[in-house]
Amino acid sequence: MRPRSLADFKGPQRGSGDELNYQECPVCGSMNWKVYVNPVTGLWFCFASNHQAGGRVEVDDWSDEARAELLAILSSRGQVATQQWPEMDLPSWMPLTPPAQQYLQQRGIGAATWGALGLVEMRQTPRILIPYRGPMGRTIYWTGRSYATWARDAAKYMSAPGSHPLYMVPRWESVCAAVLVEGPFDAIAVWQATGLPAVALGGKSMSKQVEFDLRKLVRERLTIMLDADAQAAALTLSDQLMDQYKLRLITLPDGTDPADTASRALRQLLT
Repeated sequence: MRPRSLADFKGPQRGSGDELNYQECPVCGSMNWKVYVNPVTGLWFCFASNHQAGGRVEVDDWSDEARAELLAILSSRGQVATQQWPEMDLPSWMPLTPPAQQYLQQRGIGAATWGALGLVEMRQTPRILIPYRGPMGRTIYWTGRSYATWARDAAKYMSAPGSHPLYMVPRWESVCAAVLVEGPFDAIAVWQATGLPAVALGGKSMSKQVEFDLRKLVRERLTIMLDADAQAAALTLSDQLMDQYKLRLITLPDGTDPADTASRALRQLLT
């Protein structure tokens, strides 16, 4: 079925920022709350893994007064219309051991920072466990970074299964401006050094889900600061996002990334 009007979206619904979030997709049949509809523009999108598509429906049957009333109700809830990432449990963990703390300190990450962001250590393997906090502080993802070169598992990172969300510090919340980086440690370094909100893509490109959340959470200005070897990717991201943001691109010296840049240098570049 191809939806042609708002009336074609049926079933349970809830407010999500200035949009309506429906449990059921009228096209693919997903029942996992993956469909978002803007009642003013008529734009809609389904984020179900087997669909990933949307379109525009007619909204003429809604009066201006009705749309204004609906938006007032939705906006009053203070919700940010982002992707509905399910809450998940962290793997078995323990407080940071002295070797893990030493590793973080060597990377310039202080105790106040790792405490504020909830960094802990995975049991049975020497990895720093980084929780991804989503709406209302819920854990929506995690990744573990190996800190011991002698560890049996040679993989640098171990992550939760499934699609990954963006990593945002200090909190998952709507902001006017933010710094866009590649990895969680990059975001942590930027925030610790400057106090600016930072968002990590988890790579050099964006999935549609991550882009959707980024556009909802960061409203006006975005500074893109990828690793030094990713300038082509930075330009691609700039082209992708220039329709919404006032953009600034920062190029780091060869062989460097934000996480390995001194706090003083980060402040000079970003503030």
